[in-house]
Formats: sequence, structure tokens, C-alpha cells
Amino acid sequence: MKQMIDKTRGWMEGLAFCLLVCILAACGDDVYYTVEEENTDERLCGRTWVETVTVDDGSAYVSAEHQLVFSLEGQSRETWVWRKAGGGEDTSASTFTWRWMDESREGIVLDFGAGELKYFENVWVRDHYLSGKLDGKVVMMKDGSYRY
Repeated sequence: MKQMIDKTRGWMEGLAFCLLVCILAACGDDVYYTVEEENTDERLCGRTWVETVTVDDGSAYVSAEHQLVFSLEGQSRETWVWRKAGGGEDTSASTFTWRWMDESREGIVLDFGAGELKYFENVWVRDHYLSGKLDGKVVMMKDGSYRY
């Protein structure tokens, strides 16, 4: 009987050891994400990127639509369409040239001329979305032609 108890105890200790090894081996597993979709000129250009914002600064405007159009050739464009509370709207548009900050393609410099630069940092260009920090403000834009 003692042999049977010792055998069972040996099995239980072995099972407990294996369970402990499995638990400890799982601790500290880090999940690594790889970005399979890199930012490219082709994904960025040729679309109208649109963001609608609420205006609550006490002005006559209630909302604004911010548009960015990046072009591979020539001038790119930034447009603001300001909507008034009583109806009507005002529009302002500017042209700019642009370049990636470096080879990582995670930042863009927008050059409006006359020394006016805007920086678009932490840029993510996806199939239908463009996001990042434009001149210190977080923006989330969608492809204006995308209907979901």
C-alpha cells in the first residue's frame, strides 16, 4: 500500500512540476505587432482626406470640414469649410508642397511657403483612414469617397 501511495505521490509531484513550468513559461510573453501596411505615397496621394470638427469657440460657426489632398505632382491642397449656425458657409484654401520627414514615413512636413510649415507626426495611412498629430492636434480623417 505504501508503494502505491509513493507512486501516486510521485505522479502528482511530476504533474504539479509540469503545470508550474507551463505557467511560468507563459508569464512575460510579450505580444509583438508588426505593421504589414507601410505608409506609401500611393496610399496617401490622390484622395481627399476629410475630418469634420465641432466648433465651440463662441464664433458664428458651428462646424468645420477640414480637407487635405496630397499630390505626387505639383501642389497639394488644404481646405477648410466653415459652417454657420444660421446656414451658409465660408471656405478657405491653401496650397502646399510636402515631403516625408525621413525614410520611416511616419511624419510629413507640409510647406505652405514663406516659411510656414506644418508638421504631421505619427502618421498612419490605411485603406480608408489617415491619422496622426497635425501641428500638435490629433486628427482622424477618412477618405472622402469611402462609404461604409
